[in-house]
Amino acid sequence: MNTSLLCLFSTALCVHAAQGPVSLRGTVENAGVEPLQVELVEASGRSPFGRALVSSGHFEFNGVAAGEYEVRLLDRRGDVVSRSLVSARSHVAEVEFRLPPPQQPAASRASTISLRRFITPPGKRAAKLFAKGVDAHNRGKLEPAVEHYRRALDEHPLYLEAMNNLGNCLLRLDRYSEAVEVLEQAIALDPDVALPHSNLASALLLQGRYEEARRAADHALRKDPRLPQAHYVAGLAYLQQHRTADALRHLKVAGESFAPARQLASRIERGSH
Repeated sequence: MNTSLLCLFSTALCVHAAQGPVSLRGTVENAGVEPLQVELVEASGRSPFGRALVSSGHFEFNGVAAGEYEVRLLDRRGDVVSRSLVSARSHVAEVEFRLPPPQQPAASRASTISLRRFITPPGKRAAKLFAKGVDAHNRGKLEPAVEHYRRALDEHPLYLEAMNNLGNCLLRLDRYSEAVEVLEQAIALDPDVALPHSNLASALLLQGRYEEARRAADHALRKDPRLPQAHYVAGLAYLQQHRTADALRHLKVAGESFAPARQLASRIERGSH
């Protein structure tokens, strides 16, 4: 697999370097311990900038181009629970979400139980180390980011966001086996979060494990049906398996927000005529 094909998307994983002068920061009151994501979308063209995981009630996007944006707060299923418009004009823009206090959960018949509901949020030291990791990750300083994420996990071993970002860092450092191990731990901690499944799919793809990569991407898409990265990985996996029609279906969805996927889909369609 040509690793240049697998350009990961800008999310909480900080996979791209800064693209602009604005840092957009936010807080979520009453975030609880259940996983939440934030999606940043251009207010005019509805073009997505990326997604971030909420960690200890905070999230951040770096390298945001100046402009008007809609910030969407998503629950674990990817449904929008709140949204806000923000003008990113100065060096730092801020947004705040206030959720109602969490209700005491009723007994559930679900066969899969998220361990996150039993885990206390990370402490201030772990959150600070995680923030340092995100900053280094954003600036492309992957080795220091790995160190910060590992130290955050030493402080709080069940820190899902740190596991997820550590796995992404290891993936970008071509340390695929280590990435798979860490991402599988993140998935075991909470199988209902899409991003670790998607990152695992990327790692498996780069190991040449195409069928496993496709299945991992499918898991991510069951949690978040519009996640572009997962559609892209699924498309590449199907392409390696010579299932062109299935590959095109996923690449076209990914291409709605990711130019390389759109270009690859166009090349495939031209070659089929």
